[in-house]
Amino acid sequence: MLIGVTLMDGDPWVRPFVRWICRRMTGTAVEGIIAAGHVPPDYAACILVDRPARTGPTGSQEAFASDVYEVRNRTLARIN
Repeated sequence: MLIGVTLMDGDPWVRPFVRWICRRMTGTAVEGIIAAGHVPPDYAACILVDRPARTGPTGSQEAFASDVYEVRNRTLARIN
């Protein structure tokens, strides 16, 4: 399993694009593994943490986003 963790300092406008960002970064990482001649992972995960220093009742929940994929024929199938 490949797991990518990214810390970002985005503004609130970034939140609607988190799923797209995760898919793009994870797909690029899987393609790099394949291009290097290695066997691709069966599963891949992306974790984005936006402004981790935020605090408050909902700060930590809004700061964390994750997606998990199954890698099928060089494509990602979202499983969560």
